[in-house]
Amino acid sequence: MYSRYFNINKNFQSSINLELDLNNEAKISEYIPTTDICDVMKHYVKSVLDINKERATTLVGPYGKGKSFLLLVLTYLLGNNKNRDCWKNLTLKIENVDIELYDLLIKIKNDNINLLPVVINSNYDDIKQSFQIALNDSLKREHLDDIIPESVFSVCLDLLDKWEKNESIKEGILHKCLELHNINLKQLRKELKLFSNDGYKKFVTLYDCVIPGIPFNPLVNNDIVKTYDNVLYQLNKNNYSGIFIVFDEFSKFLESGSNTLMADLKIIQDFAELCARGSKHSQTNICCVTHKSFSLYTDKLKKDISSTSFKTVEGRFKEIKFNRSLDENYQLIASAIIKQDGYEKIVNNFMNNNSLFYDEITNLNIFTGDRYNVLLYKECFPLNPLTVYGLIHLSELVAQNERTLFTFLSDSDENSFKTFIKNYDSGLFNLDKVYDYFATLFQKEETNFIRNVWYRCESILSKLDDLTEKKIVKSIAIITMINDYDKLPCTDDLISLSLNLDNEYITNIINKLISKHYLRRNILNNMLSFSLSNSKTIDESIELLAKTKYKNLKYADILNNINDKKYLLPRRYNEENKITRFYKVIFMDEEEFVNINSFDLYFEEHYCDGIVINLLRKSLNDKLILKKIKEIDDIKVIIKYPKNVIDSHLFDLTKRNICLNDILCKKDLDEITYEEVSMLLDENVTDIKNLIDSYFENNYSYATAYLGKLSFSSLLSKIMDKIYPIKLIFNNELLNKKNVSTQYQKAINHVIEYLLEKHEDFNYSETSPESAIKYSVFDFNENNFAFRSLIEDIKEKIKNSKSKIEIVNIVAEYTLPPYGIRQGVLPLILAKAISELSDNLIIYYQTKEVSLSANNLIKAVSDKNYYFKFSKSSVDQVNYLEKMKKLFNVTGQDNFRKDTIILSETIRKYFLGLPNIIRSCKEKNNYLSLKLETIQYKSMFLSFNINPFESVFIEPKRIFNSKNYNDMYKSIIAMIDEIEDSLYNFKLKIINSVKNLFGFDSNTSLKMGIHEWVLKNVSEANKLILNEKNKLIYDCINEAMNYDDVATINLLCKAAVNVFIEDWSADISATLIENLNTFTNEIRNASKIDDSLSELIISNAPEELSPMGELLKNNVESALSEFSESVSTEEKIAILKELIKDLI
Repeated sequence: MYSRYFNINKNFQSSINLELDLNNEAKISEYIPTTDICDVMKHYVKSVLDINKERATTLVGPYGKGKSFLLLVLTYLLGNNKNRDCWKNLTLKIENVDIELYDLLIKIKNDNINLLPVVINSNYDDIKQSFQIALNDSLKREHLDDIIPESVFSVCLDLLDKWEKNESIKEGILHKCLELHNINLKQLRKELKLFSNDGYKKFVTLYDCVIPGIPFNPLVNNDIVKTYDNVLYQLNKNNYSGIFIVFDEFSKFLESGSNTLMADLKIIQDFAELCARGSKHSQTNICCVTHKSFSLYTDKLKKDISSTSFKTVEGRFKEIKFNRSLDENYQLIASAIIKQDGYEKIVNNFMNNNSLFYDEITNLNIFTGDRYNVLLYKECFPLNPLTVYGLIHLSELVAQNERTLFTFLSDSDENSFKTFIKNYDSGLFNLDKVYDYFATLFQKEETNFIRNVWYRCESILSKLDDLTEKKIVKSIAIITMINDYDKLPCTDDLISLSLNLDNEYITNIINKLISKHYLRRNILNNMLSFSLSNSKTIDESIELLAKTKYKNLKYADILNNINDKKYLLPRRYNEENKITRFYKVIFMDEEEFVNINSFDLYFEEHYCDGIVINLLRKSLNDKLILKKIKEIDDIKVIIKYPKNVIDSHLFDLTKRNICLNDILCKKDLDEITYEEVSMLLDENVTDIKNLIDSYFENNYSYATAYLGKLSFSSLLSKIMDKIYPIKLIFNNELLNKKNVSTQYQKAINHVIEYLLEKHEDFNYSETSPESAIKYSVFDFNENNFAFRSLIEDIKEKIKNSKSKIEIVNIVAEYTLPPYGIRQGVLPLILAKAISELSDNLIIYYQTKEVSLSANNLIKAVSDKNYYFKFSKSSVDQVNYLEKMKKLFNVTGQDNFRKDTIILSETIRKYFLGLPNIIRSCKEKNNYLSLKLETIQYKSMFLSFNINPFESVFIEPKRIFNSKNYNDMYKSIIAMIDEIEDSLYNFKLKIINSVKNLFGFDSNTSLKMGIHEWVLKNVSEANKLILNEKNKLIYDCINEAMNYDDVATINLLCKAAVNVFIEDWSADISATLIENLNTFTNEIRNASKIDDSLSELIISNAPEELSPMGELLKNNVESALSEFSESVSTEEKIAILKELIKDLI
């Protein structure tokens, strides 16, 4: 058996328990310092020597990598052990590895720096309890009992001693209280000695019972951080320079989910701050041991625990990573295997008989260098070298306290290395056994990836009986979990080497497993992986779809969707010109390419500066490609084609991609199948991208209309140089693009408004985005001839336009060669040109004038509905504007365009302020007899949309048929006079009509004439009975009329037609005359009541009505009200008159 020649180093057979093994020189003397260990130790030694101030640390490293052993050695080196032989021997070992660390340790010895090691155990419920117990234990271990700090717990114990010594208290009140509260005195003492909070609470209950009325106040410090600080002061008097706290298993503390975690973290933070305050000879150090970075624990925090608070604590600690190098791990494993006499013969015989195996292992390039021939192949024998490699990497991923790299070697578990050498006398310990040993951890692994690999592996293993098949599946599982395919590719060759079995034999078995849908092989790289649980069903669905629905495909379209390298940059050009120009990458079938005549349509569909065609080459002859590119003759197009014809693999994978997408879209897909198809699709896309790279990134040729032999990257820039020779540099990446962000657009608007308003002061700070825009576009190009020429060119286009011109047409050519200006910059350039023109520029949206603002200008550069119109203003035009401003009392801004807008609005307000009868007067209903031009001018300003410039300067000339602005101005004054006279004349006309109705001459006033008519027709002895409308007219005649006919007619109109003349919206004078005529007729025929009858009624009426009389009155009123609309007032009066006559 191998056990005759090999054994396991006893130091690897037991794990380190820091608390129990402190100062264990037997274990410490076996320690083998390595470079990586010395690097970690050096950090701590430097902090002790005050070289750095990082005394609060987290030591991070995977399980089983020797963190505890390292700290055991470190605490020994820093402790009060400098004169012991073990310390001297250990430092001599270190000297051979790291002379700097050795010198630092000697300095610690010479400076007489000794630190008290305190190991915190996280098994206690309360963190204060853990720190208190650990401190007391450390002081006792170092025989420093006299400085053990007094605590509330020691006070409690002292009081218990005092009570028990007093027999009367012991047998009396103490006994009763213990029974009353069901407290066991022996258990209480035990809990207090362990600093238990529960024990303390029990004691307080007992105290309140024994000594009622006096609160328990121990008058001692209960702040654990302050306790440590006080002990530090005492330690300085006892040949110690400080404390070195090791919080072992700090990971468990963070993962505990304790309800007091927030408070506990605050204590940890306070300890870190205590460490920061220390000095060389009075220091506290704390090292928290974890297996992953502090920040990675935040995912497991309870919702009520603030991640911000967590990060605050993290920020107080320096993270020290401890991860051994591969070489040092190999050395450790080699040193763990004790070799007995005769082992060399066994090893040499095996290596000679398996020389091909070791040659192939060496050729893997995992183990490079001659040293591995001894260190790995011989010193680690009988471990398969791939087992060693896999073991190291896997243990970093999944190892826990109970199973680590070291326990793998030393355990008595049936799958451990120790058991193997006990039971076997030949062969290697292969990679599949690593799976067997760690299998229990895979199931509990936090990462879904490893757990999922284990689950699929176990599912396959449950269906297999053959031992070799199982070994293959296990090896594949380990390689998949390690997931480093560059160094450890999951291929047939590697699997055969990991099991030390014949390659052909292994391949046959693998193919058998593939045929059963347990494994699958990637057609590109031959990598093996586990098939999915629904693999067979999915493959059948793909096969069916490929033969039917997707039998004929346009592969280029699918590849365009898959490809994520959709753009290529001319980097040198972009850097020099401070712009991001780019080529659009398009896949194209060879057939489509040879039939294309122009790429104009492609440039319309794709916003880009150039196009790179990835040609899916199917023919061996490239002359056709070169001929076609010459025919097209478009410098912006580059044809990229593989040097070799594209293999069918790419097209097969592309077809598989569209089939998988089809399956994924099915509504009845169960969750497991959906996940599996998604995974297959991800792998498929990766394979396609790799193939694309192999054809179009590494092994290609190109064709272009550009003449010259250049590297592809140089070609991209050279073509841009040729397309855009005019150098306009706008060094602002937030601006120099097609689509500007909404936030940055605000700053652009501000600069445009500054230009349009022609402000003298630019009121923005130098660091503002506005200043950055102004500098990059205008200040930087101030002396650039090309930029100046561009501005002048735009100005000339605007000035020379004879009619309205589309703004898009003005700027469109500047987005094309030779300029190629981006959309984000164009509005600023346009604003600059406008600011240098006179104020006679008008902007239209369709047919409506709109304000010349930043918002409209930005829309205008891309919207064909916006137009410019430039009017060259004359002296007459300016004079006319000034006279019109004066006429309408306009205070201008000495800006032709703005003053025109203000005047237009003022005239509109003038017309809106006229009486409704004037506003409503129209050409077809011209009751005011206004001139046609007056109605047209008025209607123009009362319309919904007014074009200021046209309404002030253009349209009035047409309306008034004016030859010049002076004539037009006179016409407008005459129009205003006409409007003011028209209403007065209209009222006079109505007055005359009313006078005619009442039958008196025009010289008589309305008041006197109508009064005279009333006197003739109404006797004072009689009282009229009139309807409501006529009563209003009658009251107006008697009470409201005066000697002003114009005012009187207005009052009479209000009474007769209920509308003043100014508020008429049409000519209702006929209605007025008709209503007055009705009034006169009713006056003549109105019913009268004799005075004698009236007097009789009044004389016989009682002063008060009786209750029955009131009832009758109410009934009469109710009856009259009920027939209110059915019976007229006159008829009701006539009825009442008849009833009165009957009663009399």
